[in-house]
Amino acid sequence: MKLEKQAETTMKIQEEYANNNLLPVNVNKTKAMLVHDIVAPQYPKIKYKENKIEFVKRFKYLGVEITTKLGWGIYIEKRLKKARKIFNALRIIFTKIPIYLYKMRRKLCLAYGLPQIIWLFSCWFFYTEIQQRDIDHLYCSGLQLVYNLTQWDDLTVYIITRESSLSDYLFKYWTKFNAHLNKSPEANLYQQTFSAYLAAKTPQRAWYLSMGLRKNDKYVVRFSKRARHSKIDVSNFLIDHHQQYGRFRLDSASFLAPDSGRKFRGSIRPVPDGFRLKNPTPRKSSESKLNRSEPTGSQ
Repeated sequence: MKLEKQAETTMKIQEEYANNNLLPVNVNKTKAMLVHDIVAPQYPKIKYKENKIEFVKRFKYLGVEITTKLGWGIYIEKRLKKARKIFNALRIIFTKIPIYLYKMRRKLCLAYGLPQIIWLFSCWFFYTEIQQRDIDHLYCSGLQLVYNLTQWDDLTVYIITRESSLSDYLFKYWTKFNAHLNKSPEANLYQQTFSAYLAAKTPQRAWYLSMGLRKNDKYVVRFSKRARHSKIDVSNFLIDHHQQYGRFRLDSASFLAPDSGRKFRGSIRPVPDGFRLKNPTPRKSSESKLNRSEPTGSQ
């Protein structure tokens, strides 16, 4: 088999190199990975000094995870799994912390749960809409735990809690990160890719004639149409979200303490007393108004 011969040659080269340089080889941690097209070939048998090498679909080396599958699904799912474990632990802790101590609950959630989600921001514009929606939903799940809003949808949770949305955190992150990428010498390769993108979108006559192509050549037109760059997506997001930044914190109604001597101000009426957030249907009561200086929820 051709693959087995190539594998044997590779193992012999590895063995000679290790012997000549007196480098020990950890055979137990040596793994093989087979990358194929559509039809999966039969796995070849690979041995190193009569020790069989195991085939894996995922391998982590120096903090970088290499897989046989293209896409960000595995990376996202792994990070979200860590965030879910943290939220499950917070769920247990919050049983001992009453709802009126919501500030403490909020600090715990933002300190331990939010950083796991921020890890996903650097590659955000490479994700699909479904993946972005799943990440945003997980963040709202954390807010639901903090304010005891477990039966409400994500939009309602943002409005009631008056917290910054995940898009707000993404806006702050990419505002600073984009400025760094545009000026830092460490991001020279990123800047060159954007220059290549501009050249692809507006092809110059000199370079396509040097390859024997014409202006209306099928390859040139198709290449120009399919060229994409993440910086365009970042710029569009920053422009669109600039006017929407903090909309849930600013547009939601503001409720003041009863002893402040000031009246309620806002466009949303106070919620009647007896309203329980675990039941989406409010109970009618005209005796008193709920103090919205603290989040509502089951005590």
